[in-house]
Amino acid sequence: NAKMRLKAEVEKRKNNTSKIRATADLAKSRLVAQGCQEDTRHIRGDSPTAPLPRFHLVCSVSALMRWVIGSADGVTAYLQANGIDRLLILACPNPPPPGCKLDDLFVANRSIYGTKDAGGAWWKWLRECLLKSGFVESDFGRCLFLLFDSGILACILDSHVDDLFYVADRDNATFKKSFAIFVTLIDLTNHDMDVSFLARRIWQDDSFNIHISQVESAANIGEHNPLR
Repeated sequence: NAKMRLKAEVEKRKNNTSKIRATADLAKSRLVAQGCQEDTRHIRGDSPTAPLPRFHLVCSVSALMRWVIGSADGVTAYLQANGIDRLLILACPNPPPPGCKLDDLFVANRSIYGTKDAGGAWWKWLRECLLKSGFVESDFGRCLFLLFDSGILACILDSHVDDLFYVADRDNATFKKSFAIFVTLIDLTNHDMDVSFLARRIWQDDSFNIHISQVESAANIGEHNPLR
């Protein structure tokens, strides 16, 4: 598996050793459908994403209000979305997974990475969960959500597929209640103060100034795709 070998090479360089092999515990698995084999002419495939000005707006609010930044990632995000509304039959991969036979067929009942409408289905589910939690969608963009407490801003959240970047008044009771509801609806991993969002490392100093770096991402690009 090429991905396993590549990850093993990265681990070797990070740990300065030549003894790490491409073993299964270094691999990352993902359920992927070959959406290119489906006739998608009748399927809507767009989904909103976060442009740079909205990311800058969240950073500005954090610095002005002296609010702690936070990020969250949807765990197996597409599989959390609502079920699909069409019949999608998948063939068994070769070699078949444990407990399956090569001639087995599977009926998909959730959005699967690789299908044309998976991103849009996830965004609809994310939006629904945020609205149920008390957020409102901003007029500034379809991926920007705001939470108010008696007309006063308590949280601003930017979303890009399954990556979320937000700042909030962490002591505000409305934010605590709304975010508690939100995390019961969607399975997330959360990070504070020193976070990652769209290949950017973002952190705050003691004065709540925002610092942004993409050094690690740039290094990885140069390491695996050297410019000649």
